[in-house]
Amino acid sequence: MLTGGTGRGYSTAMRTYALMFFLCLILAAPGCAGKQTPPAPRPSPEELAAQRRDARAAEALTEAMQLQHDGGFLDEDTAFDYLNQALSLNPDLANARYYRATILFSKGRTNEALADVNRAIKLKPDHVQAHYTRGSILLSLGRSREAARDFTEVIRHDPSIAEAFVRRGLCYMRLHREDEAIEDFGSALAINPANLEANYNRGMVYLGRHEYDAALSDLSQAYILDSDNVRLLTARAQTLFKLGRFKG
Repeated sequence: MLTGGTGRGYSTAMRTYALMFFLCLILAAPGCAGKQTPPAPRPSPEELAAQRRDARAAEALTEAMQLQHDGGFLDEDTAFDYLNQALSLNPDLANARYYRATILFSKGRTNEALADVNRAIKLKPDHVQAHYTRGSILLSLGRSREAARDFTEVIRHDPSIAEAFVRRGLCYMRLHREDEAIEDFGSALAINPANLEANYNRGMVYLGRHEYDAALSDLSQAYILDSDNVRLLTARAQTLFKLGRFKG
């Protein structure tokens, strides 16, 4: 037999269970357990068309890249057509701009190449290869100060590229900044002691400064690397003459 106190406790417990059951029913009802994520809006026809264009552009770029081998293209004309197709569909493909610039530069279409590589760098400011190519283009145009800035950017990102030091050294030679040129050629040789251009050009800087022993050392090293180079033989002969070694 239940006492009065026990009955009241039992009644209270039952009311608590009933309340919990009622709350569970409410929470389980649609829309009460939390807001459901609305379905994503369907792309507009314009957005779908843009997505298709981007996909075709990426496919054309991939086709061009399949023709690349050892830093160049096996079939430049075909690769060029693919790159043109990619850029007609998506003008903001930085890599397509860069690779088309390399082909244009190799074809002697320097101004077009420069326009492409400028756009590539604007789209992707840390594009190291594009900076190297632009520096090479500017150097070929005699714009040595601008070219040096691009090669400096390359070196800042990757100081292991010997050719970037060589080309910046050439810029400094043309700007009559001989000490910096010697330093850059030395950096290139520290990376690759068999770099012909670094040996030759440092030797030429020394020759211009009348430091004939240093010039002969570098030019002789270059001679070992390329004994049939006429400009090298001429420079070495001139150095030997300055040293009074007329038989040599």
